[in-house]
Amino acid sequence: MLPLLLVACSSPTTSLPDIVLVSIDGLRWDRTGLGAHDRPTTPNLDRLADEGVVFDFAFSQSNESAWSHASLLTGKYPSEVARPLYATYLVPPGQVTLPEVLAAAGYRTGGFVAGGHVRSAFGFHQGFETFWEAPGFGSLYETVPRAMAWAEQVTGPRFVFVHGYDCHRPYAKGSVFFHAFDGDYQGPVDDWIDRRNAVERIFDGAYHPDLEIPRIAHVSGAKMSDPRAYRDQARRDAAHGTALTSADIDHIRAHYDGGVLASDTWLGLLVEDLQAAGRWDDTLLVVVSDHGEDLQDHGFSSHRALVMDSTTRVPFVLAGGAVPEQARGRRLGDLVEAIDLVPTLAEVADIAPPNGIRGDSLWPLVAEASVPEADPVFQQGVLGQVSVRSAGVRLVFDGPSLTAPDYRARLAAPVQAGGFELYVHASDPGEQHDVVGVHPELAEQLRDLLLTWYDTLETSEHGRSMSPALREALREAGYWEG
Repeated sequence: MLPLLLVACSSPTTSLPDIVLVSIDGLRWDRTGLGAHDRPTTPNLDRLADEGVVFDFAFSQSNESAWSHASLLTGKYPSEVARPLYATYLVPPGQVTLPEVLAAAGYRTGGFVAGGHVRSAFGFHQGFETFWEAPGFGSLYETVPRAMAWAEQVTGPRFVFVHGYDCHRPYAKGSVFFHAFDGDYQGPVDDWIDRRNAVERIFDGAYHPDLEIPRIAHVSGAKMSDPRAYRDQARRDAAHGTALTSADIDHIRAHYDGGVLASDTWLGLLVEDLQAAGRWDDTLLVVVSDHGEDLQDHGFSSHRALVMDSTTRVPFVLAGGAVPEQARGRRLGDLVEAIDLVPTLAEVADIAPPNGIRGDSLWPLVAEASVPEADPVFQQGVLGQVSVRSAGVRLVFDGPSLTAPDYRARLAAPVQAGGFELYVHASDPGEQHDVVGVHPELAEQLRDLLLTWYDTLETSEHGRSMSPALREALREAGYWEG
């Protein structure tokens, strides 16, 4: 039963707009037209941006699908949703989720996800009256048609969540988008780019085809790559791999861009379907992502190793007839984040958001001419990182596991003691040069912000019960304390 945390501001009414939330898993902001990418990867998203509202500085709360989507759908930081251990993380039944919020306002709720780490086994079915998941790591090709068919069968107002892995690794899919870009390339990349974990074997521009990628058993039963391999193997093995050329690296990025184009194509078809059904004028479409991909900017190809702009700066676009006419075509420079989604859509649905959420509604910003200065963005990574990102700087603390009992003590240590990295975007937009030694006072100020934020976290101990055997296996693997 839904906890008594939600108070409708008015009776449920069919005058509420349909809400369609599209999460394009792995979509990095600067590989889209929104980020002025030099390849035409997102013509449909660009058109929606011209007709809607764009938040140009939007960030996910984490660098991994389950953690980021948990924040997106609850309005809380990852560690407030569940205990922040990679091998046990899921959305527990005690959390109030976005579909539950909207259902309390009178919405019919349907979720159509591409499987992976956003499946029901990870708790993401909670609150949806209809929930469909693809096997493996699926595509918008599978979820968009099912979502639109469901929307045709139920009366409004409707909340539809659509998710796809089209630009997630492996970056090459067996489709017409295999060589959407850089089709004249001649080299070794095409021989292995379609293998699921191939790019995980690239560190600092060197490919290690025989590198073993350890796997762990998640409490849900899923078998997952162990992200600790990035720390254990990346730098140590880099000198022993096969060096890739700049053309090879760019071709990998071209394959990723082809996945972005595939995602954008399905986004365009979804919009066409809404328009053809006569629902566009009564719809709020939200397009977001849960994380980016490093694409070798910092020596990695995937996302779980780093908390940087490359892995956490994502698109955030509002479109459709429910966007106020005076706001259409606006691009806002506010810093916004995944936790802002729940309070934003709660306001659209004319219902009070759940108690204890962290984000702020963005709906007032949509129609206002002036934009107030935003608070900085705080993030948590699956390898123990925490980060504060302001409009011009980022401080990252690369700490132990977030569950380590001495985590706060290490975070409170002087920045010169190590573990901290500082990036100034005016001179270093790609976050390539750590200047913590050059600006220690600025780093200390940002570290104090991190400490203040850290002390406000409501740590979640929610989780499903485990067998003694699984608990012991996790302890032996270093994933369990206590």
